[in-house]
Amino acid sequence: TVWPAESGEPEVVVVALLTAVGSLTLLAQSPASTNDFDLNAVSRKYSETWRQIEGRREERLSALKTQYLTALDGLYQQAIAKGDLDGVIAVKAEKDRILRDVSPTDAERAAMPETLKKPRVAYDQGSARVLKEQGEQLRQLHEKYKKVLELQEKKLTLQERVDDALAIRAEKERMMDDLPAWASEQPAAEAAAAPAAPSPTPASPSPSATTAAAPASAT
Repeated sequence: TVWPAESGEPEVVVVALLTAVGSLTLLAQSPASTNDFDLNAVSRKYSETWRQIEGRREERLSALKTQYLTALDGLYQQAIAKGDLDGVIAVKAEKDRILRDVSPTDAERAAMPETLKKPRVAYDQGSARVLKEQGEQLRQLHEKYKKVLELQEKKLTLQERVDDALAIRAEKERMMDDLPAWASEQPAAEAAAAPAAPSPTPASPSPSATTAAAPASAT
């Protein structure tokens, strides 16, 4: 390995996700006769947990990038010590791509010396693993929130609270596009081989969209 293997997800992030999902589950299981569902509060919890997952993704990718750049500096010094000009040029080009967040083309990958190919593959695999794990967390959170909204919409409709049910539906329609492309489902093999240039951080779901339309408690 070129750098120490990244440790798994810290307990605090996993616990935060499970706590948020658990809270949403408890709200979803509230009896239909109770009218204490607070759309604003649930939306805020959803958004806060979403931002935490995205923040952890950025931290992990940044750490991988720093480790890889350190490895490249070592390869550069080795090439200098050997008087290997081609090696020096290859490492400088790779470092420039990393600093610009640009993935190498197929031709550039093929032209890499073996001493550079292996660490590049390790970097790509590490980055793909981060995207896969954080993407799975976002999908779990997204799916749970959707189910909570669907259940509340049905409950409110059964109670003939049509306006409140429509407010829930509006939030459900809004959140359907929350998942960014990097968090979409993809085969494990494809994820492992995918180029690892970090993708831009999408805007986190905002609870403000639901504030004005939140269902009022029944009197």
